[in-house]
Amino acid sequence: MAWRLGRVFVVLLLLIVPLKLLVDSYIPGHGFVSLVRFGEDFSSTRLPEINELVPPPRSPHGYDGQFYAQLALHPSLRGEGIAKALDLPAYRARRIGLPALAMSLGFGQTAWVLNVYSVLNFVFWILLLGLLLHFTGLRRWRDILLFIALLWTNGTLVSCARALIDLPAAVLGVAAVLTPGIWLVPLCLLSASALIKDTSVLSFAAAPWLVGGRGRLRRMFLSALLLFIPLVLWVAYVQMMMGSSSNTGSGNFSWPGWEVVLKLDTAVSNLFSSPHRSVRGLAHDVFEVLCPLSLCVQAIYLFIHPRLRIPAWRLGIGFAVLLLVLGSSVWAEYNAYPRVLLPLTMAFNLLIHQHEQGRAYGAWYVAGNTGMSWMLLRTIF
Repeated sequence: MAWRLGRVFVVLLLLIVPLKLLVDSYIPGHGFVSLVRFGEDFSSTRLPEINELVPPPRSPHGYDGQFYAQLALHPSLRGEGIAKALDLPAYRARRIGLPALAMSLGFGQTAWVLNVYSVLNFVFWILLLGLLLHFTGLRRWRDILLFIALLWTNGTLVSCARALIDLPAAVLGVAAVLTPGIWLVPLCLLSASALIKDTSVLSFAAAPWLVGGRGRLRRMFLSALLLFIPLVLWVAYVQMMMGSSSNTGSGNFSWPGWEVVLKLDTAVSNLFSSPHRSVRGLAHDVFEVLCPLSLCVQAIYLFIHPRLRIPAWRLGIGFAVLLLVLGSSVWAEYNAYPRVLLPLTMAFNLLIHQHEQGRAYGAWYVAGNTGMSWMLLRTIF
């Protein structure tokens, strides 16, 4: 009985942070749409049917969620003005999964669709919580640490706080490696993850490729079809509707390792160059050093402990490689790189939870997660 009450207490404690994000974002008459962060600079190109539903902008530029929220109103890409409303039409339109889900759950009603899209990250947060409860049973201290590392990490909370697509895509990847059953289930989950965010193809290695027995080659061929065909067909449709002129933005990729070094050099310089700043500013600069270091630790762990037969390792190894080639625009701020590399954080913590013991577990956990708490601190304080 005491164990059950303790588990309920831990779950309620974990819920405090997402609930605070939701409560702080609610505006009477607008619901939770402020989570999307529409920018004032895009008011002239924004879809006219949602202008009256948008709360006063928080910033001139807003954030990426504003484009996916508008895409949710016209997921077929046929709506008038949708291409003009997106900053990078073909790039944004490839990531149709979450907008299409919001459109379906909102029954096509503009206000409903926008509010559904705004809170979908919290639905996937709850789904991740349920997966971890089923996976661990929440019986040990290290189970609690796993929950904290996945549910309260920077990438997770930024995705929730800004109505982005990163957490939903990552949760489907985690579900693919934690959900038991026939080989078809992980394939469908991974394929859906790629429709939410196309970089999830880096996690396709987590599919049950290594299953032995008769018909292995045939199963691998069918797996490839199930994984890639939905995304390929959708990308082809996007190219037909939007054309191929839109790129993915400048500065997304660079030479291996170069931008990681530059990021750390810049972050350390900023930390020691401004002695007269607030405690909050100092904490921000400290975490701008610690967060990239923690992500590097996560990648190093996957590189030095290759576990080809473990789905969680295959889930994250592609993102460990991605870390090395990310460009300057991604490393610019903590809002970007932790969420882009969220599957790496998920895979790392699942692996050390299962395969490390004693001091080794503690050392890896602290080194890999210490820098991932800035968004948590911002939310609480």
